[in-house]
Amino acid sequence: MKGIIRVALVVVGCTVLGFIGGLVIQSPLSKVISEGAFTRWRSLGSPSERMISLLGIGQYGPDHVVYAETEAGNVYRCCPRSVGQWERAEPPKYVSDQPCWRLPRRASPPPRPVRDCVEIAMYEWATDRTQFALLDDGTVWMWHHHVGLETLLRIVCGSSLLGGVFGLLLAWHRERREQPHSS
Repeated sequence: MKGIIRVALVVVGCTVLGFIGGLVIQSPLSKVISEGAFTRWRSLGSPSERMISLLGIGQYGPDHVVYAETEAGNVYRCCPRSVGQWERAEPPKYVSDQPCWRLPRRASPPPRPVRDCVEIAMYEWATDRTQFALLDDGTVWMWHHHVGLETLLRIVCGSSLLGGVFGLLLAWHRERREQPHSS
């Protein structure tokens, strides 16, 4: 019974230390995250025809989709969830065609020069920005940045979990070391 109590005390102590450590690092880490440090561009490919412009971002079902126009005047759309699956579409009745703002300081730039760019952004309880960029090679790339309360909770809860796992490993190692060895 004493062994279980000792293990529990070590695990709880390390979890509390992990929680405190999470509180300490969450502010500087949140600042780095909000500056776009861990965001990356990803390719959505392109339709079979050469694209010349992005018409904007619209709603298709529950998802946002990007609409693009080709040299032949055809309109295509792509949902970011279905990478590379461009489908021909009717020109949308409503699209958000807000031009792209400058990326946060630590965000990586697009992989090639940008020909056209549209953005959708929401700033209520969280920061959520998505940019679609038509590059000079005719491909469309997407950049998504989300920072909200769950970002802070992941940092604090993750450090608590790591502290607990570390405490469990520490207690296990300590218990193994203190057991009498049979020869």
